[in-house]
Amino acid sequence: AVCPAAAPVRSARANKPVSSSRRAELCSDFADPGSTAPSPSPPTAAATAGTAPTGAAAGTTCADVAAAGTTGAVVAAAAAAAALLSRMTVKRRNHGRNRKGRGRVGISVVCDGCGSRPPKDKAIKRFQVRNIVDSSSMRDIREASAYENYVVPKMYLKMQYCVACAVHRRVVRGRAAEARKIRTPPPRRPFGAK
Repeated sequence: AVCPAAAPVRSARANKPVSSSRRAELCSDFADPGSTAPSPSPPTAAATAGTAPTGAAAGTTCADVAAAGTTGAVVAAAAAAAALLSRMTVKRRNHGRNRKGRGRVGISVVCDGCGSRPPKDKAIKRFQVRNIVDSSSMRDIREASAYENYVVPKMYLKMQYCVACAVHRRVVRGRAAEARKIRTPPPRRPFGAK
């Protein structure tokens, strides 16, 4: 009996006819009794290590391929892509962002270094605390002040950088693979400490 998948199957992606060898991979019990072509030899264990199963290894039958119609090759390609994605290296657990369940944040901020527009959750944010006046003027103000313990107020600037500017200004640094897994924030200085 000829496999129902032996009908011309066209790849949905490239709109090209699927070759007979590829069709044989998709269908586990495809065998044309009139052909004398040798069946493809099974791959070795070393060749299949870490690869996604296709065809007979995935349990695909003639009925599955026939029911899928033109999507048989697409289904196999999707399975291979899913297996590849599961093995891909991920540099950071949060992918360098802070979305947490949102598809996109939708708000971008202006980088204080270069003026680019990184997403709000991806920008590196730091508070910069500065005195309003410099140290030499501070001494003059203290001497001329009517109050004995007058504290000159400080400026609190929220600086927002894109990743490139934050690395360039050494606000953040590239870390080794094991050090990147440490997610505890650095110790905070107590309020008012110098």
